[in-house]
Amino acid sequence: MWTKLNGVTITPEMINCTGCRREGAKTPFCDKLCSVHNCVREKRLDTCADCGKMEECPTLGQIAANSPYVLEHLEQPRDAK
Repeated sequence: MWTKLNGVTITPEMINCTGCRREGAKTPFCDKLCSVHNCVREKRLDTCADCGKMEECPTLGQIAANSPYVLEHLEQPRDAK
């Protein structure tokens, strides 16, 4: 299912991705192809939560369509500041 959703081979061992900002396992999608991750790196931000355009971002919206909790998790650091 993950392979189909992301358009790249993802093995069971890769499912336990440690996240963008931590050392450890990454899926090929997250490490190289993720448009959200690439955008954050280009803008030299820590996360999307640091971007003033996060709420209206079409790229992040595509990810949130499959994983609605993503926006909730990104908003948590903003609320804590």
